[in-house]
Amino acid sequence: MRIYLNDRKSTIFLKRKKLSSVKKRRDIPRDPIRWKPLELIAILNYLNNNFDLWSSNRLGACNNAKEATNIARDGKAIYSKVYSMIKAMDDYNKTGKKSTANTIIWDNTKIHELVKDLCKKIKENKGGETSDDESMSMDTDQITTEASTSRTYDVPRQVPLSVETVDSLYNEKLQYISQLRSTLIETIENANSTLERSNIQTNYSTEDVNKRCNDKTQLAKKLRSELMEMIKDAKNKYEQLRDLQ
Repeated sequence: MRIYLNDRKSTIFLKRKKLSSVKKRRDIPRDPIRWKPLELIAILNYLNNNFDLWSSNRLGACNNAKEATNIARDGKAIYSKVYSMIKAMDDYNKTGKKSTANTIIWDNTKIHELVKDLCKKIKENKGGETSDDESMSMDTDQITTEASTSRTYDVPRQVPLSVETVDSLYNEKLQYISQLRSTLIETIENANSTLERSNIQTNYSTEDVNKRCNDKTQLAKKLRSELMEMIKDAKNKYEQLRDLQ
């Protein structure tokens, strides 16, 4: 049996119902993008190697980690994930219960070691306490305060630029890139070995890691060279100004 709705009220009702249905579909929250092991390893490796920065400005450290690793996450997302893993490890150390929200800590040996190392450093820095709800919580005031200072954390108002300063920073970056390369390659090789034993095709490749690390190294060399030229030029101009009669 067919029903014909010719009156104006019925037409308006159907249109509203259709719009409501479309709106509900749009309002359905999307699932968050799952964190990949290589992302977490790169972030945790950076924070462990730059723990002084993490201690002074956690959000600033996470923003710097994003820039150093080129992952598609913002600083707040990195901060939130790292904090949740630290909290999970702290709870496990106290109660022996493993968090079901951070199973990757227990499933991935490298991530487990990196989180454990970070917790150990925090505990030593806090004088025996791994987590501190007041200092580690993701409250809005803290995020706002740290966000306002994170942009200028590594850029003092007056940078004592010299050949020694540039060389020191350059060597530090080369060491970091080398450590990152070794960590990522080791993780990929272990993952590939496990997948091959299970006859599962793998898409992980060390070539991409080597390419990205080589690109970072070349950029570091380029920036060092440019800075050296700037220092040389500035020195010459200073001498010209000094000798001006």
